[in-house]
Amino acid sequence: MKKILSSLLMLSPSLAFAAEHASGGEGMLGSTMLFKALNFLMLLIALHYFAKKPLAKMMRDASIAKKEEFDEKKKAVQEAEERLRAFKKQMAEEESLLAERNKAAQAAIEAEKNKIIAEAKAHAAMIEKNATMLMEQNLNKAKAEIRQFLAEEACKLAELQIKESVGAKEQKGLMKTYIERLDG
Repeated sequence: MKKILSSLLMLSPSLAFAAEHASGGEGMLGSTMLFKALNFLMLLIALHYFAKKPLAKMMRDASIAKKEEFDEKKKAVQEAEERLRAFKKQMAEEESLLAERNKAAQAAIEAEKNKIIAEAKAHAAMIEKNATMLMEQNLNKAKAEIRQFLAEEACKLAELQIKESVGAKEQKGLMKTYIERLDG
């Protein structure tokens, strides 16, 4: 096969030249076209013979490279999907934890609110008790002051009535009796 190809390559210019002279130089268009067709055919045969293996290797290498690139991208997509699933799982766990913490915080807030209300009620009761005691003390003090005032006024009134009913002589006798009792 190699010998035939190399012979055709070497003979092609001679064949074209012979074909041109055989027609007497008149069929320039026909001989030129034949020459071009033969050259093209020989080019295809030469490319097939010399370039088939390099072209096939180049195509195979490109195919392998594209397949490797596709596999890498497919693997990257799978890894990204796995990370996405892990992230979604983590997000679900975080949301669950957040919900639990929120629930616990709400319970703590409610407990603290109830505690503050209870303390406020106890403090209000203590203030009311202290106010009642203070009012009772003030009332008792006012009653005592009124009693003392009434007693003093009664004494003054009694003294005045005694002075009016008892003369100076009788007063001296009463004082004498009173002093004797004190000494005695």
